[in-house]
Amino acid sequence: MMKPESAWLSTVGEIEIGIGRASYATWLKSARFVKYEDGQFVIGVQNGYVKEWMETRLLSQLKRGLVDRMGTEVEVAIVLISQNGTIPFTNNTLVSNDAYHNVTPKKSLANKKANPIANIIESDVPASPSKNNLDTSEATTQTQSIHPEVDISPNAQDANNQPTQNNIRIKPVKMPISESPKAQSNISNMPATFLSSSDGLNPKYRFETFVVGNGNRLAHAAAEAVAENPADRYNPLFLYGGAGLGKTHLLHAIGHTSRQRGLQCFYITSETFTNELISAIRSQSTESFRNKYRNVDVLLMDDVQFIAGKESTQEEFFHTFNALHGANKQIVVTSDRTPKSMGTLEDRLRSRFEWGLMADIAPPDLETRIAILQQKAQQIDAYIPPEVVEFVSKQVQSNVRELEGALNRLIASSALTGRVLNIQLARDTLADLVGKRSNITPSQVIETVSKHYSLSVPEIVSAGRSKELVLPRQIAMFLIRQETDASLPEIGSLLGGRDHTTVMHGIERIKERLETEDQLRRIVMSLRERLYVNVDLPRMI
Repeated sequence: MMKPESAWLSTVGEIEIGIGRASYATWLKSARFVKYEDGQFVIGVQNGYVKEWMETRLLSQLKRGLVDRMGTEVEVAIVLISQNGTIPFTNNTLVSNDAYHNVTPKKSLANKKANPIANIIESDVPASPSKNNLDTSEATTQTQSIHPEVDISPNAQDANNQPTQNNIRIKPVKMPISESPKAQSNISNMPATFLSSSDGLNPKYRFETFVVGNGNRLAHAAAEAVAENPADRYNPLFLYGGAGLGKTHLLHAIGHTSRQRGLQCFYITSETFTNELISAIRSQSTESFRNKYRNVDVLLMDDVQFIAGKESTQEEFFHTFNALHGANKQIVVTSDRTPKSMGTLEDRLRSRFEWGLMADIAPPDLETRIAILQQKAQQIDAYIPPEVVEFVSKQVQSNVRELEGALNRLIASSALTGRVLNIQLARDTLADLVGKRSNITPSQVIETVSKHYSLSVPEIVSAGRSKELVLPRQIAMFLIRQETDASLPEIGSLLGGRDHTTVMHGIERIKERLETEDQLRRIVMSLRERLYVNVDLPRMI
């Protein structure tokens, strides 16, 4: 069993990876381990906003992480402390939560509770600590707790001789726990594995939070099969697809499930693998480097495409791959392209990546994007009107990261400005996304589609009806309709003087195929991205 303070630091390190540095710095960095007694962790924070945020958002993660490290059931109490680390006690018993709120600023949280949209963004205003020079009490060294005196007399005053709120005055100790010599010694001597997640897994990426759609169904099923029966059928598992489509999510989900089954797993990016190899060569510790990666049950490598062209890295990973596969250990890798598309990848690695199962992840269709937004809103306890969800889903079509980013912007805008979350707010907040469409012209769409299919513009607008021309022409019709304000007759005129009913049929045909054909959906998304990047292309027709 870990020491309580070590377990706390290790858990915080793991959570930091999951919530990101910005959120960590805002909400968790100032939290301090106060004491561990009778199976309860007491964690101190400096204002009521942070306390409530941690209790509603992080308490379950904290408890789960501490239980894993302590090897026993524990409870977690979040309490308010002053800036120098003191907390209110009465007869060595924690003051009730009501008392804590009574000594914090009176800024009400009622609006936040009434408006769940505001849950994603709160004003982080620290409570003003009492600045007095009264006598301090001793901190007990066994539990690292602090027992300051609490004055509840009718005439209690603060250091400036002003009456305190609810006549409560706290006499703080001068030295915060985290600045005491013993605490500093413990932290400075803490093993590196205690300060971050030992397996590199992000706690929020689990199968339960992954939204399954037509574009990722195969990859999801394969990932679940591998997690339940590692090295049984699909070894290696090679997941590929564009950025922000869920490859990393599935990778971490496999790791969590494997770890729950008692298996040793390790997540690594190809860049980190390369950097650690370089460090191992410089420090002449390659044997330790190899033991680290060859003695696991499940190896998860993200963005493997970046090892292409790096001879030493490919050499080392080749032997690591062979060692694990030969020992019947599971290997899962992700990439933004197929092995055959990695021009500088060694053939021996390419053949091994193609050895097991290759599963691609396509961009999400409209229904999947709507489901993703609904799930994200539910996770942050925010209500988003259905029409707004559909609007955002139609505006952001490339990947899940951008979709989630647009949702966060929308919720933040509503919370900060006080405006009702509706279609108009969505239009105003996401104006840059809508603006991209206004800058795209039908001629740019036609030129982009022509280049993709290695056709000339005159060919695609001709009267020809060969198989090689029909699909590109219909895609051009669809994109012009979706990305510009051109009417059906105008589109028909641009594409060889066709009737508007022909244009309508072509658009409907593409819509139908997009629902079932992942490859076509990927092509259309790629063309959209090119249009957004090249909105200043010259007019060709």
